[in-house]
Amino acid sequence: MPSVRILTTVTLFSISLFIAGCAAVHEKPAASQTSKKIASSDCKTILGLDSIYQKNIILFGELHGTNEIPRMFGNVACNAIVSQPSKRILIGLELPGDFDRAFLKIGKVPETQILSEVDRMDFWRAMKDGRHSRAMRELTLRLISYAHTSGGRVFLIAFERPNIDSIGAAAILSRIEEVHADQTLILVGNNHARKVRMPNGPAYPPMGENLGRGGESIVSLDGRFEAGRAWICMSQCAARPISSPLHIGRDGEFVELMPGIAGYDGIFHLSQLTVSDAENGPIN
Repeated sequence: MPSVRILTTVTLFSISLFIAGCAAVHEKPAASQTSKKIASSDCKTILGLDSIYQKNIILFGELHGTNEIPRMFGNVACNAIVSQPSKRILIGLELPGDFDRAFLKIGKVPETQILSEVDRMDFWRAMKDGRHSRAMRELTLRLISYAHTSGGRVFLIAFERPNIDSIGAAAILSRIEEVHADQTLILVGNNHARKVRMPNGPAYPPMGENLGRGGESIVSLDGRFEAGRAWICMSQCAARPISSPLHIGRDGEFVELMPGIAGYDGIFHLSQLTVSDAENGPIN
């Protein structure tokens, strides 16, 4: 009965191929959820970015709780991803570990699942120190989408740790090595972004200095603003007027390397700052 045996074998082989094909289709939920990839038209132009791209780690030292700084940082990330298509890019935010656990799911589960999980976190329910603002929430969701549609070359890390300057810096360096990042963009409070400690400040070295000890080339930028309001924590955290010590007579958003900025290599500039309040409920 050799002909029967051959027919049976062919039939089983065909069934196996059909099942395997169905499984392959079924195992691609994340890809089926992918939205359009990021394009240059999605990125607002920011002058001066080419001057910082040669560095491995780029630190943006911010004032928390504004509308404009998270929006600008999102555009910086957008431009970096689009203009450097061969680079693997890690993006770091000053957020707690719950976010990092969500970020590690990117590429493994549908984008909508991660966006929903992050959007509904209790972290966003009050302003506290300003990192909990609606603008920061929108930035986080924006970066998740960028990473999801990047084809596996954009990664996120939430690096808040009990000592952010030392343990947070070590977490960033570890993730750089883990994902083989060519470039890392970091948004962090401006005192943490310094490359040398602030006079009369904490006795320990800031994050910028600790990151440099990892052998990476670093550029650190301090925010400069002509006027406005930010969420400033002094005796209490509140919306307060701010003014920049550096008025350079230029308007708009740009990055510029310059000497004489103690602790930093240059500035990122915004003309006006406004406070972004926290809001309960998911973003629509």
